[in-house]
Amino acid sequence: MKNKLSKSSDTELLKLLLEEKKLSAFDEIYDRYFDRLLRFGYQILNDQQLSEDIIQEIFVTLWTKKETLQITHLNAYLHQAVKFQVAKHFRKAVLTEEQLELAEHIFSQQNTDDLVIVNELNEEVHHLLEELPHRCKEVFHLSRFEHLSNQEIAKRLDISIRTVETHISHALKFLKENISVTSMLLFYFLFL
Repeated sequence: MKNKLSKSSDTELLKLLLEEKKLSAFDEIYDRYFDRLLRFGYQILNDQQLSEDIIQEIFVTLWTKKETLQITHLNAYLHQAVKFQVAKHFRKAVLTEEQLELAEHIFSQQNTDDLVIVNELNEEVHHLLEELPHRCKEVFHLSRFEHLSNQEIAKRLDISIRTVETHISHALKFLKENISVTSMLLFYFLFL
């Protein structure tokens, strides 16, 4: 049976897994995707054990929630799951400069669909920023779009560094609370 499934398409495997609950289909998906997902996670995290844990968690979820999952493209789903879990980890962790650079590099290698999503996120962020008070919006723009340091912003706007930090903190909190769920992952990589 395993040899037969190894020649199956992702679509056929998904049908066997999601509709017929076949463990053999799950095993084939695991064998087919584990190593490449692990490499993908490792490229971002540069941590073998953490990458393995994240990939294992994704496969556990795939098996335990197979009755409720709505997957049309297995490869895309699994890679998005890795990105989501990595982002979830990033939200909780203090990152090294090397990890941030690797994440930025991985997520900068975008295809056309990703560019559309980034453009939508940009529009959403700019729309939300319009709702902020003028000074808060100005400070955030100088920090995240013009890449000025807090000290440079304070000097330019003739305000204290603490005030700059407060404005940035307020803007980030507002964006996190109001940005759509689909844009959340990109938000973390682009603005935090």
